[in-house]
Amino acid sequence: RKADEIQKGDRICMVRRVPFPPDAIEVDERYARFLGYWIGDGSFGGRHRYVRLADESKKRLERYRSNLEGLLGPSAKSATGAFGSVYKHGTKNCWYLQFASERLREMVNLADRANVIEQAMNFGPRSLAAFVSGWIDADGSVAVEDGKVIRAEVSCHDANLRMVLKYLLRRLGVVGCDSASSKKVTITDS
Repeated sequence: RKADEIQKGDRICMVRRVPFPPDAIEVDERYARFLGYWIGDGSFGGRHRYVRLADESKKRLERYRSNLEGLLGPSAKSATGAFGSVYKHGTKNCWYLQFASERLREMVNLADRANVIEQAMNFGPRSLAAFVSGWIDADGSVAVEDGKVIRAEVSCHDANLRMVLKYLLRRLGVVGCDSASSKKVTITDS
């Protein structure tokens, strides 16, 4: 049938896997994972050129800090030579990693989320898996039973970003179900 002939109750078949572009690129997994995290729970202050990641877990942010320092080198504005700073929000149960990096600004325009999504659309399988892992680190949860992941959920209020996530998951051969009411994409083992 043609699209305009489809009616409520009709069954539609969808492909399980969307092919990767022929010119897909693999990038450093630390970079891809950072971009995924940044899409989920990051911000960029254009005036001061600081990047900030937020999380309930200080340990997770320390891991990202270490990975980013290995990838990008010392933070541009650090007086101590350390890569950025991890600090606790004054009133919330939230930690922040904040840093500035000229090298990162040369790699990606964080002032434009579409630029980050465009890069991810061109990632190969390994880089795309790292990107999605970063997104889950930032805004997701994983349920494990008997040592096996049985469900992952990613919260996202932006319907367009949920659609992008589902498309990227299909490239990896994973089907994500979108719930507009809960604003989540759910991935199960079935």
